[in-house]
Amino acid sequence: MNFTGTTPGGPYKEGPGEINVPISCGGISVNPGDIILADPDGIICIPRKDAAWVLEKAKAFQAADEKKLLAACNGTANRAWVEKPLEAKDYEIIDDVYEP
Repeated sequence: MNFTGTTPGGPYKEGPGEINVPISCGGISVNPGDIILADPDGIICIPRKDAAWVLEKAKAFQAADEKKLLAACNGTANRAWVEKPLEAKDYEIIDDVYEP
């Protein structure tokens, strides 16, 4: 058998290289100072110039989410967004075994 291959990184183990230069990763431009966040659902790059705005919006979203969680836990959640469309469809809630 004959095997051939390429090494995209080149043969150097100690360089050459560059620090604090723009790169492209997954088709996205990443610049020095950008914030990279990752979780099991994916990765996001937040441009440095947008970081303060994104943080403000994230804090507001978290506060609203915590209020919804508290309301769900103590039984005061506003469920009108679910109940109104169901009522318009003339639904029936069956709390027991269904017998046609």
